[in-house]
Amino acid sequence: MNPLDSEWFYRDFHKSLREVFPKYQADELWEDAGREYKRILSQDTKIKQRKGAMVLPAAAFYRTLRKHGKDASGLLNQYGKLMGRRFAGIIHVFTSLPGVDRFVWRHVEFDLEKV
Repeated sequence: MNPLDSEWFYRDFHKSLREVFPKYQADELWEDAGREYKRILSQDTKIKQRKGAMVLPAAAFYRTLRKHGKDASGLLNQYGKLMGRRFAGIIHVFTSLPGVDRFVWRHVEFDLEKV
C-alpha cells in the first residue's frame, strides 16, 4: 500500500497528476513518490511527529517529479492553489454561520503590532 494514500491533504494530488499525464504515468509517479516518502520516513522514525510532517509528502513529490524531468514546482504550486481555494470555501461556509465569526475572533490571539 502506498503511504501517500492515507495523507488527507495530498490524496487528491493523484487525481491532479492524472489530469496532466496519462494514467499509467500518473500512477507510476504516485508509486515512486510513495517509495520516496517511505525512504524519507525511514531515515528518522520520529520525523513524522514533528511540525514539518505536512511538508514531507511534498518533498517526496518534488524529488520524484524532478527525477522524472517534470515541472515539480509548477505542479505542486497548482495543487496548492487548488487546495487553498477549497479551504477558503470551507472557511467561508463555516464562518457564515450565525455567531461563529464572533466566537472565532474571541478565541484567536491577534496582535496588530506583530503584523
